[in-house]
Formats: sequence, C-alpha cells, structure tokens
Amino acid sequence: MSTPPPEAYLEILRKGITPFDRFVSRGDIKDQIDVPAPRGDLDARVMEAIDRISANGVSLSIPILGVAGSGKTHAYHALKDKERGLANPNWTTIYIPSPPSAIRILFHVYTCIVNEYPGFIDIVAKNLVDKFQGKFMGADNSIDGLVKRATSAYPLEFHDPIAMLIVYGTSDNKHKKTLARRWIFGEGIDEREFENLGIHSVIEEDNTGLAMIRLITEYLLIDGPEPGAPKRHKIMVFFFDEFESPFKIQGAEAEAKFIDTLNRIFKEVSHFLLIAAVLKDVWEKILGMFDDPFKARMQALVELKPFTLDDVKSLIFASQEQFWKANNMPVPQDMLFPLNEAVLKHIFERARGNPRETIKLTRVLTEKIVSGELALDEITGNGKPRDAATQAALEEKATKEVDGLLDREALVFDVNAANVIYAFVKGLQELAFVHHPEDDPPLLQFEHKFISIDAKEKTVGALLQLPKENVAFDIPAIKTFDRSAGVAAYYCAKRLDEGIKAKRFNRAIMVIPTSTGGEKLQYILESNPALSVLRIDQSQAELIVKTALDPDMHISQIVYEMTNIVMKWDIKFEG
Repeated sequence: MSTPPPEAYLEILRKGITPFDRFVSRGDIKDQIDVPAPRGDLDARVMEAIDRISANGVSLSIPILGVAGSGKTHAYHALKDKERGLANPNWTTIYIPSPPSAIRILFHVYTCIVNEYPGFIDIVAKNLVDKFQGKFMGADNSIDGLVKRATSAYPLEFHDPIAMLIVYGTSDNKHKKTLARRWIFGEGIDEREFENLGIHSVIEEDNTGLAMIRLITEYLLIDGPEPGAPKRHKIMVFFFDEFESPFKIQGAEAEAKFIDTLNRIFKEVSHFLLIAAVLKDVWEKILGMFDDPFKARMQALVELKPFTLDDVKSLIFASQEQFWKANNMPVPQDMLFPLNEAVLKHIFERARGNPRETIKLTRVLTEKIVSGELALDEITGNGKPRDAATQAALEEKATKEVDGLLDREALVFDVNAANVIYAFVKGLQELAFVHHPEDDPPLLQFEHKFISIDAKEKTVGALLQLPKENVAFDIPAIKTFDRSAGVAAYYCAKRLDEGIKAKRFNRAIMVIPTSTGGEKLQYILESNPALSVLRIDQSQAELIVKTALDPDMHISQIVYEMTNIVMKWDIKFEG
C-alpha cells in the first residue's frame, strides 16, 4: 500500500484534531500513551509495598513528588492498566481526587470506593456472613441472630454497616435487599424506608463511614492464587491526587483537618496502601503535619523525573501511530510530520522535560503549522534573519496562547456536597467584598463541630461568623442534585435544628435537591423559622461550582440569593 501524499494528512489535521489534543491528565479519563521512564521504580515499589501489606496487614504509604505536569495523575492510569492486565490481582487502585475542602473527607474516600469498585459489596457481605454464621445445630442464623453475633465483636458505630451488609447478603426480601444496597452505596432513602430497615445512622457520618471502610478492608477476601489455596486480602490502593489542594485552596486549617483524617484512617484501618501525589515544593511542609505512626509507615518517596529527548520522541511516535490508525491512515513515513527534528528539540528545551508542557507545546505548534499561522523558522529561529526583539515577540505570543489553552483545558471540577459548600461560601465572600467593602468580611470555619442538647458532637458543613450572629450552612451528603436527598436531608435538617435550639448558631441554611421531600423534613422546616432552605438542581449545582473555579465567569444567580439570605442584603444579580 502506497503512502498517501502529505496533503491527505494535512486535510485531516486541518479539521481541528491532532494526535496531542489531551495534554492535561485526568483521573476520570484514561491516558492512551504511557512513557514509563519518568516514573523510575514506582511500579516495583508499589508491588513491594502490596506484598508487605498482604503479609502482615499493616497499612503503608508512598509519596510521589513532582512539579505540575510531571505525570503524577498519569501514574494512577499506569497502575490501573497494570492491574487490568493481571488475571486475579490481589489489589485494586482507587482514584481519590483531592477533596475541594476539609468537609466530609471520610465520605469522600468512601464514595470513591463505591464509584470505582462497587463489586466490593458482594464479596464483603458474603465473607462477613460466612464468619458469623453458626455452624452448630440450632444456631440462630436469622438476620437478627447474625447481626447480634457480629455486632457483639465490634464497637457501637459498626452496628448499622454490619446490619445492612447482612441484610444485603442474606435477605430473601428483594425490596429490603435493594434498600440495604442503596444505604450502603449512600443513595437516597425516604423516611419510611429508613425506619423499616431498623437503623439509626447514615453513611455520610464520619464514624459510620469509617466503620464501613474498616469492614471493607477486613472482609475483602478473594480466592488464593492456586486452587485450594486459602483466601487472601485484596489490598485497596488509595491514589490521592493533588494531595496539597486543601492547603492551596483554604490554607493551613483545612490542610490540618485533611491530614488529621488521614492520621485517623491509618490508626484504624488495615490492608490498604495510600499513594499521595504531591507537588514537590510543598511536601516538606505537609510532611511535618503527619503524626509519628503515619510517618513510621511511610515508605521512601518517589520523585518523578523529567522527560529526556528520547522520551519525547517515544511519546510523539506512539501518539502519531495511534492517531493515524484511528483515522484509517497509514503512519507517515516521517513520524514527526508535520514537525521536524529541530522543532522537536525546541519543544524539549522549552518544556524543560515536563510531560504536560511537552504535549501542550506539541499540540499548539502542530495546529499553528498546519493552519499556516506559524512557519517552522519562527519557532526555531532558522530561516530568514530577524532581530532578537522580533523573535522574542513571536515566542511571547506563542507562550500566551499556550497558557490560555492550558487554563481552559485544566478546568476540571467535581460536583459534590463539599464542593458546592465551598463554591457557595467563596461566592458569598466575593460578593461581600465587592458590594459591601465597608463591612467586616464574614469569618469562615469549614466543618464546624458543636455539642447538641443531647450532649452529642455534631458537624455542619460551614459556619459563617458575622458581626452580630453566626449562621450555619450545610448540604446533605449526596452524589447528585438530580434526585431526592432522601433521609439524608432529614438528618441534615435535624442537625441544623438542634444547633439552633442549643444556641450554637443563630440561623442556618440548608441546600437540597429540588425533588427532596418528606413529612419529617417538612415538619422541621415549618417549626423552625431560623432554618432556611434553598432547592437547586444538578445544572445549577454544576454552574455554582464552575463559576467559583473560573475567574472569567460571573457568579451564579443562586449564590446571590443565598448571600442575600445569609447577610440580609438585597444585592441584584449581575448576569
């Protein structure tokens, strides 16, 4: 088969697609090309840690350090690909994007487990039932009997997770089994369904969520490597990406809460490996916040290396081959087409070996050359002579365009309760600064803890301290705003109502999905005028978060409404 003329390749590239369209690695989208050299011995170190954890159950951690764009997120995809390539691996990698705030970190971790490895429920439920099922004549193996036997071996906070796993694993009632599954997966359950299950907590609560995580790691037992071999633990590998985000976004207090939660997980949970992908320049500061038990189980750090020129060539060759095959075209004879060796060297020098910058520059320069906006000599300085000022101006123009593309491509956000709380409060602070600069700015405390009338510790999403009063703000722990929050909304309202009655704060605002209802919830809202509610749908939640993260967008109208309720202002929406 003869090679098509260059114009045939250019015609495809002029359609606006290139082999290098994705230069920001994301946890939710698989990377197609892997250049393993910058990771060094990371893969081997992870396997070694998994073997040690399998032998004694003691959890470990491995820090991965690198600059922005050095391949920290890509390292997750490489591990996941390795896992997929094994027939019966005794480990699974769970991607955990950094929580946007220090709110409900345990539930954030648990939600990631549910999303990435929902099959745990069948394995854990079966092993738990097998352990506590009576083997002697006359043993009470009813659901109540199993729950009673199993819960006697654990602290009180384990009761509801154990009960729901046993109901799911043994019940012949399909409706009840489905309800148990929904509770375990943190999905909406209405008040009557909740009462029929005979439980008293929701999975979003820290103690309940941590108990469930402990049960998962304890009873996630799979078949041995050979027939007849005893069961073995399947190790959870928690890959925490952008580990430094709470510190960068909200400061030392948020980072301290994040680290405290991880310290607690390490003390109480076995059979897992924590991989922390961290920016190199903040690692020493973060390291000092861990307690001694955590540090004692921390393995030697892995530092990602920059690309070599050979790595850049490997990346471009592999990307070209995959791209042209996907477009039903033979690979060009010149694998660098439409670039050349001089351009490749220039990309390497400009990017300083940074993987993200390498892909980004390759994409931009390819597009410019294909469109005719940029000649090869403008990049390399070869060809017709030009003065230094002209060459500098051309390079500055290219750099600005690259940076703009990066900003737009990198804006990735997750819509969850914690993220929406952060976005709401950030928007309120901005509106206060713009519209009422003469007033003292509201002080903010995320994940505010208080003691309720019944002497129990409760937590709300945030507390805004105003000059004359305190206002609590909370959202039920939900995965989406396009369906009812169920009983989670009732418990959220109950927390806020108790805080107001205990005079821990003066007023409270709760944000819930539009479709949320329930008699008990309505009764609380009607009986306490100091408790306000805002109802939003998924599209509004997405817009709230996006406008909080993108400085070029106007703040969402619903944030204006919330700000007016909190501050008792009448700011007009400026859309």
